[in-house]
This record gives sequence, structure tokens and C-alpha cells, in this order.
Amino acid sequence: YGNTLSGPITLSTTNGSITVGGVISTTGAVTLTAGGTGSILDGNTGLDISGGSIAFYAGGAIGSGNSNPLDISTTSLYASGAGDIDLTNGPTGAVTITGLSTSGTGAVRYAQGGQALNINGTITSGSGGVLIDPPTDVLINARINGGGGDVTIEATNNITFNNGGYVDNALNVTLRADDDMIGTGAII
Repeated sequence: YGNTLSGPITLSTTNGSITVGGVISTTGAVTLTAGGTGSILDGNTGLDISGGSIAFYAGGAIGSGNSNPLDISTTSLYASGAGDIDLTNGPTGAVTITGLSTSGTGAVRYAQGGQALNINGTITSGSGGVLIDPPTDVLINARINGGGGDVTIEATNNITFNNGGYVDNALNVTLRADDDMIGTGAII
């Protein structure tokens, strides 16, 4: 890979992992499916996947653990796995999460560099908890289920709970607006 395409890109295995070792890039949709107990793993440093929308489906983990998350660039994201979900997003505009879910002991760890984040679909952790690491603003429009673990949501500006947005099933909840401590953030 290495060239930017304009159409959809779909990669799948029926029973096995996908290791992204180069850049997958399109202005269209990217869908990766690791069937069976397969995982979707980061096999390089730097950007792994860039797409207008990205969807991950895995029977195992998505990302190679907290120390080596999948590095993506998208404004629309969905992921469903059975292990940890570890993603770092460097978007070009506001991002919409349509769902992030994992089961078992899996955690959801999502980091975003800049831009607003709209959580429009449910985020569900196994028992590992949820970490949303600081986009500029976080608008929570759906359930965030901590799976019995800790839930931490950070934003450099505001964290806003809209109608239908809430956090539950969490051991501890930490909401940190104005994470950059320049005095421009609140929990609304």
C-alpha cells in the first residue's frame, strides 16, 4: 500500500489475524475483519490506516496493546472486538464514534489528537474499563459502559452530556475537562 485511493478498501480473514505493516489510505471507507479469534495488529511505527470512515471487526484484540495502538486518521469510527481496543486517531476534522465494543477482560483505550469527538454509538468495555484521551471537546450522546472497570474521559475544552448520553457500570468515573489547564473547559 502507500498510495491514497478513493474507493472502499476491505480486508478480511476467515480465521486469523491481520497485521498492518504499511499505510492503508483511501478517502473512502476502510473495513478490516479478522475472523475467528484473529486480531487486528499494528506492525509498524507511524500511521497505519487513513480513511473517510474506518470499521474494525475482530474475534481478538484491535491494536497491539497500550504500548502499540493502531494509528489511524478518520472522522468516522466503529470497532468491535473480543480483546483490548487500542486506537490513536489523528483526524482532520470532528470525529464521530458510531460504536466501540469489546468483551471478556478487554479495555477500550482511544486517544485523539485535537478536534471534537462525538460519541453517537455505545462504547462498551469488557471488564478493563474505558479511556478517552483528550480530544478538544467531547459530546456524549450515547451510553458508555465501563464493564465494571474505571472510566476516564478527558478533553482539552468541554465534556458535554447530551440527551441519551451517560456513563454506567463503572468502578470509578473520572471526567477531566480543561485537561490542558488553560482555563477553557467545563463539564456540561
